[in-house]
Amino acid sequence: MDRFLNRMLPAALALTVLLSACKTEQAQPVAQDPSGADPSSASGRYVETALPLPDGIREAESLHLKSDGTLELIYSDVGSYEGPHYLASSSDGGKTWEKQDAPWLDALNGSNVEDIVYDVDGNCYLLTETYTPEMRAAIEEKEANGEELTGLDFPTPELLRVDPDGNTQTIPIQWERSAGDFVQAEILAYVGDGKLVTSGYYSVTVYDTTTGENTVSFEVSGQISRCVVQDGTIFASGYGGNGLSREISRFDLSAGETLDTLPCGTDASYFRLISSPEGLLRADETGLWKLGESEKWEQIVDGSITSLNMPTVTCTDALHLPDGDWLALVDTGGQYVQTPSLLQFHFDETLSSQPEGTIVISTLRDSETLRQAIGVYQKNIPQMKAELNVLLDEGSSMTVSDAVRSLNVELLAGKGPDLLLLDSMPIASYIEKGVLMDLSPALDGLPLLENVKGTYQTGGEIPAVPCRFGVPFLWATDDCSKSAGSLSELAAYFSGWTGEINPLRGRERTPFFDMSCDALMKLFYPVCAPAWIKEDGSIDTQPLAEFLEEIRTIAGSGTYEDDAGDYVPDPSMLGLYWAEGETEACAYLSQSFGEMAYADAGAQLNADGSFQLFRGQSAGNVFVPQAVLGIRKGTQYPDEVLEFVRTALSEEVQQTDLSDGYAVNTDALSHTAKNPYSNEESVMIFSSTNQETGEEFELHISWPSEAVMQEIEQLIRSVDTPCTIDETLLEMLVSETAAFFSGSSTAQEAAQSVAERAQAYLAE
Repeated sequence: MDRFLNRMLPAALALTVLLSACKTEQAQPVAQDPSGADPSSASGRYVETALPLPDGIREAESLHLKSDGTLELIYSDVGSYEGPHYLASSSDGGKTWEKQDAPWLDALNGSNVEDIVYDVDGNCYLLTETYTPEMRAAIEEKEANGEELTGLDFPTPELLRVDPDGNTQTIPIQWERSAGDFVQAEILAYVGDGKLVTSGYYSVTVYDTTTGENTVSFEVSGQISRCVVQDGTIFASGYGGNGLSREISRFDLSAGETLDTLPCGTDASYFRLISSPEGLLRADETGLWKLGESEKWEQIVDGSITSLNMPTVTCTDALHLPDGDWLALVDTGGQYVQTPSLLQFHFDETLSSQPEGTIVISTLRDSETLRQAIGVYQKNIPQMKAELNVLLDEGSSMTVSDAVRSLNVELLAGKGPDLLLLDSMPIASYIEKGVLMDLSPALDGLPLLENVKGTYQTGGEIPAVPCRFGVPFLWATDDCSKSAGSLSELAAYFSGWTGEINPLRGRERTPFFDMSCDALMKLFYPVCAPAWIKEDGSIDTQPLAEFLEEIRTIAGSGTYEDDAGDYVPDPSMLGLYWAEGETEACAYLSQSFGEMAYADAGAQLNADGSFQLFRGQSAGNVFVPQAVLGIRKGTQYPDEVLEFVRTALSEEVQQTDLSDGYAVNTDALSHTAKNPYSNEESVMIFSSTNQETGEEFELHISWPSEAVMQEIEQLIRSVDTPCTIDETLLEMLVSETAAFFSGSSTAQEAAQSVAERAQAYLAE
């Protein structure tokens, strides 16, 4: 049922499922030679090759290895489980494909294919549902009205068996309906002896395919995303999220008993269980793993030196071919569109188990763009490994200041990582101290935005370069927009502000979403800091004091009783609040074209609404450099690290929208401005309800028109004033100005305190 609803109203523009990490201990990687050699041997490793899939493929519904070694692929060219569905085969391990006639698949067009499995005799089992046009219309109407999906005559799933000759038989399953009056059956797994497992949200059921009877059922504490059967045991796993388990539940089929849970063995952002003749497999961004006899996960393919480690790659299935190669069926792409791809992993005994050299990359926090670049780099240069060192991971007790201070000691001693992601670090200080290498050789010939490329240029050298950048935008009413040319104009506009009563909320409209002084300082920092941070990183106290006075003026006018504190809403919520009249204006550091769809939708709904570049004390068009790369002088691998920088700025890496900044590569920037959807896939609805009256407000989101996107792209290309956000300085700003905002010191005194602490920080 979830799949159908996701296609009816897909979360198309920036709705991501957040996968929580499993915190169990992970086994150490062990290279596995398919010839049966000692797995601890230091020689040999799997080398990745991308293989083609049939032209036009949008959805891979199943990949099956037949007993004769032929591969069969069932797929769709419209990205829909409702078809049309096609069958293709490959007799050379996936290198070439031929479409096959499959009348039994043609007969399923218009049916929702939930899952497909095969038995040992080559019979194909399909779990299907068919929604009539009337049912679709009824579901759409309830969804549009915000009603629960109850009282509907949901279709009964059908279980079909297709033999190797294409003959189809319907298996009469005696389904049990849930309280919502629909069958929770989405996942299939083959058991053997004429039995199949079906899985819903929180249960696993075994059915006899001859009688259709329920032979045994098991309850699961967490929502199930994957269910497989291996050697008489059912393994069911979740996929994370709020309250959803990522443990693997086990059930004994012969005894009909619930067993224990198995640790997932990974802290990766996702994992996928796979049943294989070799045993139970687990695929995730760390690679392909097998559950050993001692219930330790043993690594087959090392994801860290393949594209499996890329944030845009999700493994959905894996097969072991007769020649020893492994195939991985993966989904690739950014947050908007996923496309199936096929990867081949061939074991090369002539290579060492690990690449010849390693470049170490240090960053305060994880970076999607950095991981994407690592995957592409290692695919193109297999003799090198890029090792990522995240200084402030989830379990770290270090502060930003502690991490930077420790790194500074290494850098000033001529040691440390080969490459740094410099976000939130004192870049100006590093440049002044001469610890960074010139990146100019890596940038020659690349189509880059000149203003962004030259952010840190000093003389003829470029010691650091942004791979991404954010752009501050203001969404406001027309009256506010006319007074938004500077921070002082906005402060004057909001001085003594008394907003009209919002009928939906029953309270006054606020100037901005969060009216706390700390939140406003963080909001206005990018568009004001260039006016009071000098080139050497020191502070000009006079414009900083003016900044503090204006922030207090705006904050003093806020009357929002449920102050949101430090909560930073995503652009979808901001768009909703602004469109419904909750705020007079919304300021946001935009990271992608897709996010601007919320502003565009709000502007269309607000008769007097518009969006523009956000301005503060800076006279220019501000941008925030992000994913800023720098190379340590004295690195052992200068040429290799320069090539990594070039890879990170390539169109191949930058054309994928990861929502962590706009592309610096101009070709990639234009590519990400294009609508990635067909019209029917680009609509999303956000709603808000008054808890007291029940009144509901809806914001309908679709990809902006080509004309609007061209306008936005021109605004983005016009940026010319960088603001590097130094988190340590921002921490100082908040702590040293508390006395001013409480009324116990002057703005000048607070500014002086910030300047003195900043000076001491820069001297470290």
